Amino acid sequence: MSSIMDAVADDARTRPGLRLGLPLAIAAALSFGMSGAWARGLIDAGWTPGAAVTVRIWVAALVLLIPAVAALRGRWRLLRRNVGIIAAYGLLAVTATQLFYFQAVAVMDVGLALLIEYTAPIAVVLWLWMRRGEKPTGRSVLGA
Repeated sequence: MSSIMDAVADDARTRPGLRLGLPLAIAAALSFGMSGAWARGLIDAGWTPGAAVTVRIWVAALVLLIPAVAALRGRWRLLRRNVGIIAAYGLLAVTATQLFYFQAVAVMDVGLALLIEYTAPIAVVLWLWMRRGEKPTGRSVLGA
């Protein structure tokens, strides 16, 4: 996967006057943070969690289509060569996690669902420590 990132994200060519990183990060954080409340509103209106996830993924795909095509700039072989890992990432990391989260939002408060989501890394570190005896490093504790 790093070969794709090395080929597509060439950071050396960015212009010094182009400072979109922070506004884009804030927009992404707001979008992510509002997804639970947005999904809960749709679910309360009669939508299924699967329908909410489907719409969210299609909207994101359409928004990202133009930047993705511009980033590839004719290097379609990268896409063809890595289509399997891209599909697996899309199905597992994007679709499945959102579906499970929206399913949780359908049956519990958004705040509780977020609490469980945000404490998951801590639970994984504690599980590895207690079950396997793998004492976490300082980086692991800080990251969690």
